[in-house]
Amino acid sequence: MPSETDLPSPNMELLYEYCRKQNLPLIVACDTNSYHPLWGCDIDNHRRNCLCEFLATTDLEVANVGCTPTFSAGNVSSIIDVTLVSRALYPDIRYWKVSDADTMSDHRRIEFSLISDRPAQTHRRNIKRTDWDIYQSELNSSAGIWIDRVRTPDDRVRTD
Repeated sequence: MPSETDLPSPNMELLYEYCRKQNLPLIVACDTNSYHPLWGCDIDNHRRNCLCEFLATTDLEVANVGCTPTFSAGNVSSIIDVTLVSRALYPDIRYWKVSDADTMSDHRRIEFSLISDRPAQTHRRNIKRTDWDIYQSELNSSAGIWIDRVRTPDDRVRTD
């Protein structure tokens, strides 16, 4: 979010609206270039009002935890990197922190885990709904030979 543009950016608004209409969860990690106690700053600037007004009209929550600077250049450090999360997804964000690892940038890496208690979706066939005649036909055409069904022990092919 460049400091010379208004917040939120048109792209941010479009992204949010798209996700809202499609009922998709959203996580946005962004350099807001704004200061506000809501994300751990002890100072604020005029840009924070615009961003807070936008957040008040959405279901986005600030996931930042603590007051560790996310930006550091020389003697200047601040918290301008903010993680925004859809309200439905917010409870699944865990262990948000600013990493101590060197990023070779003036911004520090943000780390968090996305935990979900929802079981993974599995796809299974319901064999009770199988059309066995179509299955047999497809199997015969795939195998290139005629294969008959074995319904009783007498239907088995004897090799003796």
